[in-house]
Amino acid sequence: MGLILKQNNLSKRQLNQETINRFIGEILHFTLESLLVCEKDIKTLFHDKEFFTQKISFYLKKALALYQEPIFGKEEIEKNAKETLLKLFEEIEFKKLICKVLKQAKNIYSEVEGFLFDEKTEDAKMVRPDLIIKSLSGWIIFEFKLHQASDLRDEDQLKGYVSLLQKLYPDVNISAYLIVLEPFNIIEITKKDASSYTNSCQLSLFENLS
Repeated sequence: MGLILKQNNLSKRQLNQETINRFIGEILHFTLESLLVCEKDIKTLFHDKEFFTQKISFYLKKALALYQEPIFGKEEIEKNAKETLLKLFEEIEFKKLICKVLKQAKNIYSEVEGFLFDEKTEDAKMVRPDLIIKSLSGWIIFEFKLHQASDLRDEDQLKGYVSLLQKLYPDVNISAYLIVLEPFNIIEITKKDASSYTNSCQLSLFENLS
């Protein structure tokens, strides 16, 4: 499944910090997903910082090119996004995690859609994890956030993803990682963490993860 960007016109009239952060978050998502999907031997890129920087620039420009409307402050946004990504990949914990996961990866699914159903409230909502990776040992979910929410909704979001996959694959190991870019943080969610989460059912494309 192809990577998805919500293409909103970033005009001068609309420009404010919230809009900028949302837009930067979108292109950072696209760039990170592209790197991890297309550059599976990403560990080799770490040995040549200049080449790695060029790769990041390539995927950033590709993300920006998907926006058909003129982008106000494009150069500054691209510069800030590149600095954020380079800083992320300098984090030893993140590099170790990525290298370990990709080494075991069999398939990588980007922005697969599914549904969560809360039996208590009878509410259903569509979910779209950033990356779902089928590894030799089970399933791994990555969710990227530019900033971490002040409440626990980011962690709850991942618990829902883990719960949903657990319904599909009850006998395999499933874990999820919330990767916060600014300030850097990694939060791991396991089956145990999600065991008490709301009951869920699967629909749509989650059924095709095989």
